[in-house]
Amino acid sequence: MPSGGRLRPGGAADLAAIVALRNVGLHPVRRWTVEHRREWERSTRGSENLTVVVEREGDIVAFAELDPGGAFRRPDGALYETVRVVPAMRGRGIGSALQDIIEAEARSRSSPRLLSVTSETEVDGLRWATHRGWREAGRQLDAYRDLTEPFPEPGSAPVALASVAALFRPASEGRALELYQLYRECHADIPGAPEALDREGFRGLMLEGPLVALDLSFVALAGERVVGMTMTMRRGPAAAYTSFTGTARDHRRRGVARSLKLFAFAEAARTGVRSLLCSNDETNSGMRRINERLGYRPLPAIIRLEKVLVPV
Repeated sequence: MPSGGRLRPGGAADLAAIVALRNVGLHPVRRWTVEHRREWERSTRGSENLTVVVEREGDIVAFAELDPGGAFRRPDGALYETVRVVPAMRGRGIGSALQDIIEAEARSRSSPRLLSVTSETEVDGLRWATHRGWREAGRQLDAYRDLTEPFPEPGSAPVALASVAALFRPASEGRALELYQLYRECHADIPGAPEALDREGFRGLMLEGPLVALDLSFVALAGERVVGMTMTMRRGPAAAYTSFTGTARDHRRRGVARSLKLFAFAEAARTGVRSLLCSNDETNSGMRRINERLGYRPLPAIIRLEKVLVPV
């Protein structure tokens, strides 16, 4: 390994150092806590992950991982990759050496392509990735709402609203299926959305995962029928993330999504959440307009990257 680094498999004891590397250059509302990252990996990871770290003088200075995706597994066998090097050790060939290891492992698994992300602020990293054969495959536009600042009162909603905690815990099979069917209907209309979760992945990630915040998630009801939802995950004691918001086709443009979000704002703020993060594809202008009107602040774009693996 270049610069006298020692390569070894990563393990649970390395999580804090890996999280610190993930957080380099991130806006504070995007940063992981160790506990949040641990729970996220419990929710989304399987046993097929590969993680390697580079140590130098007792410190972890780089890591790389190869991830089949868990709940986000791609049908064609594409794999997710992360390579991170501490800023002081960049430009010494460590990242390229790790990239070679990851690519060799991906090819051994017959993966057709690798997927990764970087921030538009990581100019040198994007240049390095382009030189290594990666191409831009889209942009994710994150934004956050500072809940310590005033926001509109929820007021009267166009339909009845209920917390998911009250309606779905314990989640009956019928209600869980109804929510999943609404998710699939809405997801099909979201511009630029990644592939939809299957039923098991939806339930495990959105309804029952360790980061799920059903008390901060809300549904819209027309009679007994669920016609809208906003689902929330925790990102620590004072931060949360809107994992999904959608409205049934026959109830759109009535202010349902806005009402759901405002109810989530109010309850999150009441329970001590100070910031609420969300993500949208750059082409999803409709939801981004709603978020802008609700006072969300944009963050630097996340650039989605793809590398096709040519057989050797």
